[in-house]
Amino acid sequence: MDCKYLIIDEQDSILSALKQMDSINKKLLVVYSKSKFKGLLSIGDIQRAIISNIPLDVAVSHIIRKNITIAHIDQSEKEIKELMLKYRMEFCPVIDYSGNMVRIIMWEELFQNEAPFSTEKFDLPIVIMAGGQGTRLKPLTNIIPKPLIPIGEKTFMEDIMDRFMDKIGDAIAPIAQKMTANRYLSAIKEGFFGSTPILIAGSIFLLFTSLPFNGYTEFMESTFGAGWMDFFYLPYQVSFKLMAIFVVIGMAKSLANYYKVDSKLAIALSFVGILLLTPVIVTVENVKGLPLDNFSAQGLFVCMIAAALAVEIYRWCVQKGFTIKMPDSVPQNVSGAFAAVIPAFLIILLFNFYF
Repeated sequence: MDCKYLIIDEQDSILSALKQMDSINKKLLVVYSKSKFKGLLSIGDIQRAIISNIPLDVAVSHIIRKNITIAHIDQSEKEIKELMLKYRMEFCPVIDYSGNMVRIIMWEELFQNEAPFSTEKFDLPIVIMAGGQGTRLKPLTNIIPKPLIPIGEKTFMEDIMDRFMDKIGDAIAPIAQKMTANRYLSAIKEGFFGSTPILIAGSIFLLFTSLPFNGYTEFMESTFGAGWMDFFYLPYQVSFKLMAIFVVIGMAKSLANYYKVDSKLAIALSFVGILLLTPVIVTVENVKGLPLDNFSAQGLFVCMIAAALAVEIYRWCVQKGFTIKMPDSVPQNVSGAFAAVIPAFLIILLFNFYF
């Protein structure tokens, strides 16, 4: 770079200095007074001037510092290099004993391809500015918070969050791919997706039991009687109290499709295992039944494990040939049913033994 582009006259305005820095992509300028070295002007000097509400049309001579870092002609290249490295100087003017600048040593001359400012990427997913008052950006920050100041078409915060989402995407993508490829997680996903409409519908019925309107409860009770809530509770209980059943149906079907076995038999065998693990309750009137809580979210985990195990046993028997084979003349649905006899026996034996 021609060194003349680094020089600015002391009578030039602060705004002119900013424009010159921008045009040459430097943060430091040499200030001359009547063709003689006067000092240095950094971007920090301009920032401090803006904070002090100094107008941009003021001459740069009013804001340059007296204490500046320069090199002298009697200093060795090693000393100058250490000086520039210590203060990360883009360039360093060399001054003789008369105060005249004899040369400018650029960073690239001594450090070649090494940048004067650190360009190392930190392994941090996101950094959000949470401190400071944005004083160096006044008067802009008198009106707009620093994170919301626009830079081009985006604000600080938007740029940070875009980078954050890119980082999150890079980090999550490999995990998501592995999870998608996992047959069990994929089956669980299919099971929950299949049960979602039923659960949403049940939730809607539950909302009708407690709408936030004055006199709503009294109106419903006077219209439909004291037990009016039972009408809305029943769909809710059928959906949420039996959610494990809906999830297992989708889960067993997904695993059966993955293994290319009969999905109907896989679902049936899954329920055989689940029911064998479910205790029978007996009331004082000797009425027997199954506890609904075992098929709700409370028993969901056990039901999913039982379904996965039942399908795995069924799949293993089919793939290993441990099935009853019928002649080709027998209809497919009949031969398929007989093919599931041995897997069903093993599932019943295993789950019944465990219970």
